[in-house]
Amino acid sequence: MPLPAGAADLFAHVSADKAPMYRAVLQVFAQARKQYRLQLRPDEVLAEADWPGAPPRAEELAVALEQLVEGQPAAAQRSLLQQLRDGGARLHYHGDFDWPGIQIANWVQPDFGARPWRMAAADYLAAAADTVASGPLAGRPLLARWDPGLTEAMRDRARAVAEESLLASLLPDLRA
Repeated sequence: MPLPAGAADLFAHVSADKAPMYRAVLQVFAQARKQYRLQLRPDEVLAEADWPGAPPRAEELAVALEQLVEGQPAAAQRSLLQQLRDGGARLHYHGDFDWPGIQIANWVQPDFGARPWRMAAADYLAAAADTVASGPLAGRPLLARWDPGLTEAMRDRARAVAEESLLASLLPDLRA
């Protein structure tokens, strides 16, 4: 099912070399979200996207997906956050309980006024207790500016927790 006309216009200002490919990928993710599909495999994105020409090679799509979903927010995410903030949206942040997740949270709070959502020390300790959902915490520790106790708890436990593993506990908040 295609998105309504103009739905991708939000990203029309992006003029990166591969902007049309990124817009097509983001449209697939937007549609999947409406269907409560929480994960998409690269082959699904490749099959479902409305490509503005020939579809990309699988390797090229894999690189694009990696850039969109991993690490620090890229230009498209920063632009979207700025537009939401400027439009009066109240932003909340939840991410991985690892050092890059803390770095992103430290960045989105002052720059975009995002409030931490279920990112306190108590939330981490409850999540890290599930050894199936957590793994070793690696990297250089960072201070969680909104909750120094979170940094201390993460150092003590030395467990990383991926946001996806917490989905069952996060979704009820979104329904409220």
